[in-house]
Amino acid sequence: MGTLPGAIAAAGETLVSDAERELMARTLRHHTAEGRLTLDELSDRVGEAYAARVGSELELVLRDLPVTPPEALPPTEVELAKARRDLRGALRTYAIVGLALLGIWAASGADFFWPIWPLGGWGFSLYRQYQGLREGVVGQHHHHHHHGRGGPSR
Repeated sequence: MGTLPGAIAAAGETLVSDAERELMARTLRHHTAEGRLTLDELSDRVGEAYAARVGSELELVLRDLPVTPPEALPPTEVELAKARRDLRGALRTYAIVGLALLGIWAASGADFFWPIWPLGGWGFSLYRQYQGLREGVVGQHHHHHHHGRGGPSR
């Protein structure tokens, strides 16, 4: 199998993965949606991204575009589906624990309805998660692509 010119990475160059190329394509689609690229430019650059063998070639695809951290990209369908599944699981757990606390409270004969404290805070956090899902925001802590750019992300 003969090697094509440019198929061997230059000294100090790292070969890029399909996941990195896909992230670049998502980034380009985001810039197109924001009006920075035309559909023709998007097509050309996505082609360049998928043809890129090393990091410097991949970075060239974004040559005149602002840096966009992966967290700023709209979530993929897979990420949204996972977030919906996670929320359903959390709601099931909330309901089970809620019923258990209700049972304990009823059995204890306490006057004050103390389950409001654990259930109230937890319920509010689940509501915020649901709100985020409706706005298309998926929990930022689930992203695994962290390129050190110092400081907190929010």
